[in-house]
Amino acid sequence: MSHTQNYIKPKSYNDLIERLKDIEGQTTQIQGITDYFLNCVEYDYDTFEGLRTQEIYDEMEKFDFSDPVERQNGLELLREKERKIDPMHIACIEEMCQFLDSKNSTESAYNFRYLSACIPTAQHDEKTGLLKKGLCKDFTNEVIKIAGELGILAGKVLGYICFATNAGETEVGHFWNIFSPDDSEESHYDITLAIFVRDNYKGINRVSDINDWLLVPYSELSKPGIGRKSFERIFWSNKSMQSVER
Repeated sequence: MSHTQNYIKPKSYNDLIERLKDIEGQTTQIQGITDYFLNCVEYDYDTFEGLRTQEIYDEMEKFDFSDPVERQNGLELLREKERKIDPMHIACIEEMCQFLDSKNSTESAYNFRYLSACIPTAQHDEKTGLLKKGLCKDFTNEVIKIAGELGILAGKVLGYICFATNAGETEVGHFWNIFSPDDSEESHYDITLAIFVRDNYKGINRVSDINDWLLVPYSELSKPGIGRKSFERIFWSNKSMQSVER
């Protein structure tokens, strides 16, 4: 699992932050964040595969979540199946629907499978406070949290990624980060795909390297067999925690 030789794992979340603060330069600090993820954090492949195969997600596909009426009908069906889904999932999806309402979104692509990427699944160590395992949403939130401690402006992007498989393309909702370190141009940062390379998930090592996904222009985020569609909906996090639609 280790990516950086001789990496000393932090003893706690506070220890991690103090170590990162000792690093000079925001770009180098972001590299420190990368080293932490690649050496200490696991991707929750079991939950990911489960989310993609749950029958209820297939049932929800018939609803267009960009339409207020269909979205309400879909959420009602979802509530009826609370025994199968954690209520926290419903609350998270409803929060995203409220955001779409506030922006008067008409994008039909905001369907349930996309919104399912909002489900919180982070697993933190109770003693150290460090993230142990999660999915892309958890990783992007953790990156923003750590970056905020360091005074680095960071955001998260919502979109899709498509994996080529023997059965065709598998399309899933996806989150990744965006940075503007040291007032430089915006760079995209997908620590999830970097971890996929570390673990060689679905043979991704054949088409990319870890650094292909870290602090790169958006145009470089798609590789052979891995397509990407961004809705250009970026949530920038700063001291006032404002969200900005692009």
